[in-house]
Amino acid sequence: MTKIRPIVKAALRVRELQYQFWVIDIEDGYLETASPEEINEKYSDEYIIGEARNRLAIAMDPCNQEEDYWRKDAAQLRRFINKWETANG
Repeated sequence: MTKIRPIVKAALRVRELQYQFWVIDIEDGYLETASPEEINEKYSDEYIIGEARNRLAIAMDPCNQEEDYWRKDAAQLRRFINKWETANG
């Protein structure tokens, strides 16, 4: 059994990263199942942090910031990025 890295476990608790992995990456053919094991195997820490930054840019779009859930998602992404950039810095 593969040991899942802590960043992968944390990423799977971030709503926007769940959407990235479970919807976008499966539809685009990057992942087959988006299981924790597959994400752990295929994506580096730097890649996951980069995806968090991409999702944050989308969340911070002025139109999106008019919606409460996007503001909450942006805050969640900022916390994730701050924690894991420091841990990987």
